Amino acid sequence: MNEEELKHALRGVMTATPKPAPMNGTAVLDAARHARRRRRATLAGAASAAAVVLIVAGAIIVPSLTRDGGGSTFFGAGGGPAVQPTSNTVANPPDTKTSWPDGQTDRTARQGPRADKATELLALVDASVPPAWRAPADLKPAPGVDWSGGLRMQQAQFADQVGDKQIWEYLVSIPVGANGKWGHLVVEVHTPGNQDTGEGCDLTAKFWGMGGQCELVPVGDKQIGVAVHPTGDDRLDQWAAYRHPDGTVVFVAQAKSYFMTGLPATTELPFTPQQLAALAADQKFHLT
Repeated sequence: MNEEELKHALRGVMTATPKPAPMNGTAVLDAARHARRRRRATLAGAASAAAVVLIVAGAIIVPSLTRDGGGSTFFGAGGGPAVQPTSNTVANPPDTKTSWPDGQTDRTARQGPRADKATELLALVDASVPPAWRAPADLKPAPGVDWSGGLRMQQAQFADQVGDKQIWEYLVSIPVGANGKWGHLVVEVHTPGNQDTGEGCDLTAKFWGMGGQCELVPVGDKQIGVAVHPTGDDRLDQWAAYRHPDGTVVFVAQAKSYFMTGLPATTELPFTPQQLAALAADQKFHLT
């Protein structure tokens, strides 16, 4: 599923007939991140398939190179016995079924130190809301919108295991607004060892697989990539990304509307691009 398909799928939840089950806000955000993982898995699968083709081709080509009747080999005459394939059958890959850490039954940690980190991140995001804006805990979606649960979300999600290192993603999503109009603020932190490559605008493009017009914004001696206008996706308006020296990646995003809630949108964003970049690089969001 690409970004455009995901956007249509999200909209389809609201318009499909018959009436769908109530939408869970956390599930919507999970779907965006799941689509990103599927794209990564597709790329990895394509690379593996190419490797298999090369192996099988090598098994066919090498014997033909060694059949010269004089005992010569691919490495030169008399260099050793010819390489002969034992089989043209490619072995099945080992079982890669995910084993959830710490006794979890799925990807999300609902208690323990990882869940506590998500709670900590929520408090940090709350404290970052500008004084003229509000981030109420009891805000509800518009009447008639199929949305279950609150609009404030926090999540600690297991992403991967590399050797003995666990890689986690902490997510906070809250409404922010003023005068009865509501926007959206999202902060996501990926711990060291994550698959988010690149710097500046290349790193910014990794957030939810969204594409946008990006510019580099200086913060001290750093150059932070900030997407200032989305292209082909209207879930968010601006987002910034920063990689700490240890590999921790922080994404901070904002929007004038909170998608799929039916709430009236704000006329301006809570942060300027400069402020958004500074938030992404702020040490307070450096959670590991």
